[in-house]
Amino acid sequence: MIEPVFRKSSEPLHGLIALVLLAAFAVFRSVGYGTEHAPTPLTGTPEATPLPPSGWTGPTSLYQQPTYDPYSTQPSMSAPSLLSPPAGTGQATPGASEMQPYHGQPTLGAPQAAPGFGSQTPPALFPQTPYSPFPGAGGGDLSPLRLFQNVRLSDTWLYGSSPGDLQIHDIYLTTTLAFPNFMWTGQPWFVSPGFGLHLWDDRPYEPPDDPRVRLPSRAYSAFLDLGWQSDPQNVFGVELSGRLGVFSDFDKVKSDSFRPKGVALMRYNLTPNLAVKAGVEYLNRVDVKILPAGGFVWTPNPQTHWEVYFPQPRLANYLTTIGTRELWWYVAGEYGGGVWTVTLRDSDPSDPDNIPGRTLMDVNDLRVSLGIELNQPGARNLSQGGLFLEAGYVFEREVVLLAFPDENFKIGDTFMVRGGIAF
Repeated sequence: MIEPVFRKSSEPLHGLIALVLLAAFAVFRSVGYGTEHAPTPLTGTPEATPLPPSGWTGPTSLYQQPTYDPYSTQPSMSAPSLLSPPAGTGQATPGASEMQPYHGQPTLGAPQAAPGFGSQTPPALFPQTPYSPFPGAGGGDLSPLRLFQNVRLSDTWLYGSSPGDLQIHDIYLTTTLAFPNFMWTGQPWFVSPGFGLHLWDDRPYEPPDDPRVRLPSRAYSAFLDLGWQSDPQNVFGVELSGRLGVFSDFDKVKSDSFRPKGVALMRYNLTPNLAVKAGVEYLNRVDVKILPAGGFVWTPNPQTHWEVYFPQPRLANYLTTIGTRELWWYVAGEYGGGVWTVTLRDSDPSDPDNIPGRTLMDVNDLRVSLGIELNQPGARNLSQGGLFLEAGYVFEREVVLLAFPDENFKIGDTFMVRGGIAF
């Protein structure tokens, strides 16, 4: 069994675990755990299926109870897949009824989005950028697939004013390219290059009250994200992503500056509205190497999208429509921070015991936030022309230094403001 690798106990993650478990309890109470629900026909309830008109001599299929398989796939010319339904059992999926969030009228012929994914416009991966398709993003954005999906700009500000604080600005610029039908799977392969600038305003106590080392004023992240998932219509599937990049203050770039990361998840669609995921996240930090990852994605209706997923839960609900865009609000949590190779500054030049030098450094924290997102109808992430704004609380903050473990130190709790735009 794969377990998280911690430098010490895992108490800092208990807040996110509690949030995931609480949301899971609420969802399973709502859906009636262990109860089977018969599909509701498009015209009435199962108890009141209409009969053919008197004298009707034509086909009666429109007046019969639907018997289609909600997990079947459309016939395709792609190569066979072990994750696809067995030959001879798949059926063409008829148009499903989908309730519009503003009118409540059924729309016939629209393909039903798979639970937990389905978006053709994912943003960059991992928590350093606002949203992440692997795991959890999605929600039925069925816009045509384009080579260049979008360009995104975001800024995260962690406030710090008093001695002992660390004020942070994380600025990211990313884009996404989509290559359809990767390896004849019928699913696109997403490639997202990106660049991050990290501005650190380190405010330690003056020596000799706190003669700890000083952090550099800035660091950088240059990376390439890769993502692919199997057909979300299948009962079983996989979601894979990886990040290859250099994370350093660029004072010197060493082999440790190259930090590969990744996510591997198995997905099981319990119902058309509920998908369960389980796997691992490879963070590759000094303090935490691997975290177990898992949870479920619940979309009971087009107005609700709950990603009850550790370590990045996100519970989103539709609010209103502004022009042609949908406005959503959400509550989210994440294991924040990152890892870089940096050169430490002297804590006190007059102190003969100062230990400046080169080391791998973690900045770790936990974050909870409340935000709003204005986006295309049906898109559960920043697609073309979207924007978001959120505010949150950051706690359990710490700096971990690989070469100088005795110099590790805690940082005070603070608040966070984050916003971004895609075009």
